[in-house]
Amino acid sequence: MLHTHGVMPFFCECDRAGCFAPAWLTVAEYDHARVQGASIFAQADALARAL
Repeated sequence: MLHTHGVMPFFCECDRAGCFAPAWLTVAEYDHARVQGASIFAQADALARAL
């Protein structure tokens, strides 16, 4: 069993070819993003998009 203190790895959905970086989210955060129609990004990709 994976013990991650409530977070799980989801695949980053950025447009970089070959990116398989994990986006560490709780299931609730993932579900919220899906309801909002948002994409899931790994932390490094999310930071780069914020610049």
